[in-house]
Amino acid sequence: MVAFQILSWFPAVITSLVVVYFIDILLKRGVVGLFKSFANAILLLPGTNAIVKAFTKKEIEGFIQKSFTGDAKPHGKLLSIPEKGVPIDQLQKELNELKAGDGNLSENGRLFAYVYTTHGPRFQLQQEAFKMFSDFSLAKANNDHVSIVKAYLETFMHDNALNPLVFPALRKFENEVVSMTASMLNGDSGVVGSVTSGGTESILMAMKTYRDMARAVRPSITEPNVVAPSTIHPAFEKAAHYFNIKIKHVPVSQTSFTPNIHQYEKEIDSNTILLLASAPSYPQV
Repeated sequence: MVAFQILSWFPAVITSLVVVYFIDILLKRGVVGLFKSFANAILLLPGTNAIVKAFTKKEIEGFIQKSFTGDAKPHGKLLSIPEKGVPIDQLQKELNELKAGDGNLSENGRLFAYVYTTHGPRFQLQQEAFKMFSDFSLAKANNDHVSIVKAYLETFMHDNALNPLVFPALRKFENEVVSMTASMLNGDSGVVGSVTSGGTESILMAMKTYRDMARAVRPSITEPNVVAPSTIHPAFEKAAHYFNIKIKHVPVSQTSFTPNIHQYEKEIDSNTILLLASAPSYPQV
């Protein structure tokens, strides 16, 4: 009988403790803290965590699809460079609209990283320094082109491409550039890519990609090498050093500036993961 009474009181006691717990959180942390605690409590219910993970996975997959393919490949087609360029005024208008679409999250205090502020004397100094040290040597030949380039750089100077969800304009730019490049090189809608900071980083990424692919496809290769003319771009030397790849250099003719193709072929072995060449050579020696 006593055991039955204890069992009948048990739900009431648990309910009271839960109510007291949430009241304590409300008093100490406010409404926001209460909602957070309530949400965490819901996640503890059986099956809830699995539902949340499934929903999150779907959202992430959709975001990745949109971030790296959706904007630039409508209906599975690649974008190509238009035969006729967009008028400067229209392009400037589109840039302003894209910038407005970023939501100005940094100025509203809604970002924990990436950027912080685009106002104040420090940012103005950045803009002035950029103008002073930018190479606009073609300004006299094409003022319109230079003006739109300057407008683009100043407008998006403080955006950060690390998060394409926060800065959808940068995502759009990158997707369109990759898509147009793939179109120029006879690629298809399955081609992917990324925009780098310049030629050196592009070479680094290419070398790393071939090394990683060799590790996945040919795991027996433990000492990868590449074959290259002795006049290959120095960035390949840097990449080889970074990613533990051996470069097998082939001499270049002092008259034709071309590598000895027979020696080039002899240097290829079972550990070769990539063949390199330059057109033109860099530099001539």
